[in-house]
Amino acid sequence: MKLNNKKIKYIIKQKEKGESSKKLAIIYGVTVRYINKIYFNYLEYGKEELYKTGRKKKNIDSNTEELIINIRDNYPLSGPLPIEKYLKDKGIQISHNIIYRILLKYNMVNEDINKKNQRKYLKYEREHSNSLWHMDWTKYSDSEKLIIIEDDASRFIVGMGIYNEETIDNTIEALEIAIQLCGKPEEILTDHGTQFFSNGKNGIPGDHNKFQEYLDNNN
Repeated sequence: MKLNNKKIKYIIKQKEKGESSKKLAIIYGVTVRYINKIYFNYLEYGKEELYKTGRKKKNIDSNTEELIINIRDNYPLSGPLPIEKYLKDKGIQISHNIIYRILLKYNMVNEDINKKNQRKYLKYEREHSNSLWHMDWTKYSDSEKLIIIEDDASRFIVGMGIYNEETIDNTIEALEIAIQLCGKPEEILTDHGTQFFSNGKNGIPGDHNKFQEYLDNNN
């Protein structure tokens, strides 16, 4: 069977899910070594295309490095994948593997010793992205608070923001930005903090607060 780029992408997708190279080699009539080279080419260079021998790593120019470093400084919890999506939304194509190399070079990410080995498929609660988002506030510094919005299925950080206070208005603002970038989720899960939920007395819920009304009006 002759491989094309469409089949290569499918092989990579199956490898990401934990499929064995032996099984894929039997299906496509190639050697296990060739399947492994396809996947290595993807992990090392971010390429979803036919494997080519003698391929060298792409040189990274200083402007690209400066761009990635600035984004990481502004969004310190963002890893290679969120940064890749952020740039893609702005029309800039930079592979998450290149982003990883830059962050690693400047000690902004821990080296993954298993990066070149087969990844195990991680299954989360929801099967599809944007089925459910988690929202939570946490302490960022002595004077600042951080809100994180995470997709349940992919564990992708769809939104975040650093504010002086954990207010309802700041909560809504962070959510609106995330929706603009990643689309609207089917459901949102939060705790019962006052930024999200109107707590009543004696176990009886209070009237909807501004955040709850925002969700009702934008359902």
